[in-house]
Amino acid sequence: IHFQMGAGDGLHLGNSNHINIEDCEINGFAGDGIIINGGHNNSILSCHIKNMGRGAIKVSGGNRANLQSAEFLIDNCHIHHLSRIDHTYTPGIWVDGVGTQISHCKIHDVASSAMRINGNNHLIEYNEMFHVVTESDDQGAIDMWGDPTYRGNVFRYNYIYDVGPYTSDEINAHTGRAGIRFDDAISGNLVYSNIFKNCSGGNFGAIQIHGGKENLIWNNLFYQCSSGISFTPWNYDHWMRYNKKSLEYFEENRFVYISNYPEMVRINQDLNKNTIIQNIFLEC
Repeated sequence: IHFQMGAGDGLHLGNSNHINIEDCEINGFAGDGIIINGGHNNSILSCHIKNMGRGAIKVSGGNRANLQSAEFLIDNCHIHHLSRIDHTYTPGIWVDGVGTQISHCKIHDVASSAMRINGNNHLIEYNEMFHVVTESDDQGAIDMWGDPTYRGNVFRYNYIYDVGPYTSDEINAHTGRAGIRFDDAISGNLVYSNIFKNCSGGNFGAIQIHGGKENLIWNNLFYQCSSGISFTPWNYDHWMRYNKKSLEYFEENRFVYISNYPEMVRINQDLNKNTIIQNIFLEC
């Protein structure tokens, strides 16, 4: 089915289960392409989404209090030329909640990020992202922000390249642009066997960690990046002050989170400790 030229969003699913959106083209809407809010075991497969006023796909599912998975799947989609009306925070794919898999997608020509990932236990693999974050600053092609309980996410086998503005005279950034941006205390995630090419700008490396801990950066290739990995440390007072609401949420669900992420028993200890191992840096 082709959906095109609408003044709002393309498709909305609310609290729906076992719905497949497959081999559809969504073109020329003023808002987002597909929004799934709630439900279980929904899929977006082999869709072509382009020329959106905002982003392409926005999904929210699962239960973060008990870490129940939404079991959403976004696979083999081609997403490009977005953010026509709202130029920032309108990524190709925006995920909230628990347990969404994004695989085999190609995302390009987006003023904002390719993906914004919030929550837990998401799997992002075998995706290609380029010509994204072309107008945004302090962002990543894949961006996470603001909560040290967002854990268990895996980013593997992705190819991220040519991030940032198209022309060299626009390349300067106030803060920076990255391939993967773990912003403001993002902790406990795995970045494994990805390729990063030409995707660091300003003060950021291809992977930028801002105040997070217990992230594992393992077996990646960094090629022609001004910096491979960059990190901004936080002190204890800033960690406690910034994360006040997140730490209250953790205490309310302490048993579930420690059972799934044992290192969280030391959530306010070992600050700024991340592991970077067995990576290759070439022409960086």
